[in-house]
Amino acid sequence: METITCGSWIGQLGKALAPRELEALLWVAQGLTTKEIARQMAVSPGTVANRIEAALFKLEAGRRIEAVTKAMRQQIISCLLYTSPSPRDKRQ
Repeated sequence: METITCGSWIGQLGKALAPRELEALLWVAQGLTTKEIARQMAVSPGTVANRIEAALFKLEAGRRIEAVTKAMRQQIISCLLYTSPSPRDKRQ
């Protein structure tokens, strides 16, 4: 099965989402905002919002984090690696 990789996330094509919906959801999982995703995908923020809304609908999710969680549970997306926070990221 073909895959899409965005940052440290990988998605399975041909499951529940269209390729651009999957790509947008992978960037959401990576923690990007709509504007940042638009820059990565070379489209308008409105187009990104539409792709994310379509993914939310197909996954029967009310919020982005719920869509990511459901996609992980359905094995549509998964994290490739875990990187521990750097020492400066830790809060004192």
